[in-house]
Amino acid sequence: DPEHNSWEFAVIGVGTDSIKLVSSNSTAVIDGLTGDTPYTYAVRVLCGGDDNSKWVAGATSFRTKCGQLGTAEMYFEDFNGYANIADATCWTVSSNNVSLTESTTYAHSGKALYFSSTKRFAIAPSLALDLSNSVVVFYASFESMESGNILVGYADPNNLEETFVQVGVVSPQRSVNLLSSTEYIISFNGQFVPADYNLVFKYEADEEDNEYAAIDDITVYAGSSCPMPESLLAEAISDVAATLTWVSEAENYVIRLYTQPLSWAAIETTTPAMELTAGDYAYSIDLTLEPATNYYATVKA
Repeated sequence: DPEHNSWEFAVIGVGTDSIKLVSSNSTAVIDGLTGDTPYTYAVRVLCGGDDNSKWVAGATSFRTKCGQLGTAEMYFEDFNGYANIADATCWTVSSNNVSLTESTTYAHSGKALYFSSTKRFAIAPSLALDLSNSVVVFYASFESMESGNILVGYADPNNLEETFVQVGVVSPQRSVNLLSSTEYIISFNGQFVPADYNLVFKYEADEEDNEYAAIDDITVYAGSSCPMPESLLAEAISDVAATLTWVSEAENYVIRLYTQPLSWAAIETTTPAMELTAGDYAYSIDLTLEPATNYYATVKA
């Protein structure tokens, strides 16, 4: 409209507040958007005072490019924002045998990344956080005990086979992750990951078997120079006592006991049934417990 020279533009992301910009031009550059995120947009004419036109929505939505995703502290992906694997353009997958599924047999929530043949891989996007010493938390499920393994590690996305470094592995377990999504934690503790390397999930099973596996709700937490304890075990269990042991190089520890299983993310925000400390490079602690009670133990350096 040549009689008016002021416009207001709005860009709206899914589940976010709109970003608005007033401009004297009929085009505008909107900053502050998030990578790999779908947005809708609209514009209206500002005629002065409270006299404004109705909002007119854009003909289509758009998705921002990838860039480095997440924050310096965390990255999360649940795959629910994509209609199919082709829409997940920031992920690199090996073939059409890697797809998305909404089957509750495999998905933890909504959709899951689904491997339907052996020797397939999924490379995560470039992340804003440093993978060195990070913690990768995700859910995995398998079709059967013959469904092979999911290898977790990192690699140069342009040279996967020659640069892949395996950090952890998840295998089928009867009554645990067969046709049931189960949480796993892979610590990159002590790993120096080059800045141009990406997180990688590789699925490997026998070539002769047509087996399936899936991963879902992937969270990557920035690491710390303080090493995570490993190999936490409960030993010498009686009706009122047990001994916890672990492997670590730190000096001091916090031990928490819960009476219900918790996701890894919920541990920090849930009040424990018991909290103890250990120091002076102790790698075990004796516990006094209640009879006939299930306990779930955690230890933090």
